[in-house]
Parts: sequence; structure tokens; C-alpha cells
Amino acid sequence: MSKKAFTPIFTALVAVTGVTVATAQSSLAQNQDSVSFMCKDDGIQPVTKARTPVTIARGPIGEIPVIYWTRTMGGLTPKERCEQVSNKFDRLHKKGDLEYITSGYMDGQPAICTANSPGSNCEEELLTLSSQDNPREVLNTLLKVKKLGSPALLI
Repeated sequence: MSKKAFTPIFTALVAVTGVTVATAQSSLAQNQDSVSFMCKDDGIQPVTKARTPVTIARGPIGEIPVIYWTRTMGGLTPKERCEQVSNKFDRLHKKGDLEYITSGYMDGQPAICTANSPGSNCEEELLTLSSQDNPREVLNTLLKVKKLGSPALLI
């Protein structure tokens, strides 16, 4: 497991716009409170082009789709899952607890969760996955989204 902070999303985007990385990191560190996660109803799912709930990261450089919610799970609609997970991301980010993200199993279900340090076990669940999902693959895709190397997750 490696460091998985969401701040690099914004650092990378600022770097792409021509601002130096050192300036971006300094400015982002000062503006970390201005980064938030939220659920929006009006996401356009990239495959079907249908409106779908989407977790976005909103910061100094704009909005970045992180997860498009397409499945009902555990009795929760995609909108309810989006709201719950977006709120968790936002709460944990503000506390500084999104520094390490890992995959694993919680309560027998595959999950993406926080960890206290590299190589440690799941501490707090971020999102539950379907039993047919491979948690490592989902985590790898999420990390690519963070680095702007992949479109948002479809879950």
C-alpha cells in the first residue's frame, strides 16, 4: 500500500495548468479546507450517457468526478450510496484521515477503506463493494482517478 491522499488530484491538475508543483503544493496545503467531496444528482455516466449520482471532489481547480453510482446495494439506491460515501470522504478528508487508502474485506464484504499507515489493515470503511468486485482492482482504478489517469469509477 502506498500513500493515497486525494490532494495529489488537485496538485496534478494545477501542475497541468502551468503552475509549478512547489507553488501548487504550498497553495493547496493552505487551501486544503477548500477541498470538499459531495454527491451531485446530475452526473452523466460516461458509458450510457444517462444521468446518475456522482461523487465529486471540488477544489480550487474545479470539480473532478470520482465515482459514478450505478448499482443499488444493501437496500440503498445509487443516490443514497453516493450521499453516504461522499459525506464519509468529506468528513475523513477534513480530519486528515484519507492519507492512506487500502482495499480489503470488512464484515465479509469487499471494501475500500482507510488505514492508519502503509501496510496496515482497514480501519474505516469508505465504500462497500459487490461480492463480484475485486477490491484491489477497484482500488487501483480509484488511484488512477486520483492521478487523472483514468475516468471516474463506475460502481
